[in-house]
Amino acid sequence: MECSNWLNIIGLFLNIIGFLFILIYGLPTKYIDPRYAPSNGTNKPNFLNNVHQKFMENFNKTIRFKFSIGVILNIIGLVLQIIANIKF
Repeated sequence: MECSNWLNIIGLFLNIIGFLFILIYGLPTKYIDPRYAPSNGTNKPNFLNNVHQKFMENFNKTIRFKFSIGVILNIIGLVLQIIANIKF
């Protein structure tokens, strides 16, 4: 097989893996439970306890990281497929 075929295969594989990352992890949530909704007119939630706030911050940070990995894999896969289709 030629090098361009291998680049296409690797690019497609990276696109599929990146899509699965995005599909499984999605975007971090912006949802605020009504029990923790702000009562003082600011945009910051009024959390009942720090444990819940830290958990949501860490959870969203993890989700954001995994979503970013998926997007980066898709971009790399796309670039490899474009390079494979350029005629030299």
